[in-house]
Amino acid sequence: MTSLIWATPAEVRAYPGSGIPADMTDDVLGQYITKAVRALERVIIRWPTVDSETGRAFDAEVRTEMIAAVAETIKARRKAEAVEDSLGGLAPILAAGGTISTKTLSASTGTSSAGATGAAIGERATRVPIDAIDALQSAGLIGGSARTW
Repeated sequence: MTSLIWATPAEVRAYPGSGIPADMTDDVLGQYITKAVRALERVIIRWPTVDSETGRAFDAEVRTEMIAAVAETIKARRKAEAVEDSLGGLAPILAAGGTISTKTLSASTGTSSAGATGAAIGERATRVPIDAIDALQSAGLIGGSARTW
């Protein structure tokens, strides 16, 4: 079976609002694409028809939506990384459900109660953003009526 090609670095760069910096190499962007595809593949329930010669979705509209899903996932991941980087050493405290006060800098770790789940930072950040879900829905790869058997 031909491996499905979701998006190329050039297509992700060309996606409106992708925010990919010009100095990001294709290799690094390729790693982002691979991670995005892994996250997206987990939610797919219907696979597109694949053109055996190109390894791409046969339908051009489906290809466009798949590129959008990848680009939106990368965009969300890069935004989450920027937030985590801006927090520096405080990110693990928030992720663990702790609190930070800035009047006189203090931090406390989370409580052991079930409600203290912490912030969605780093590994706990959203893997598939709503804009990517919308693109997958438009491509017909997710959604629809419930399965029956």
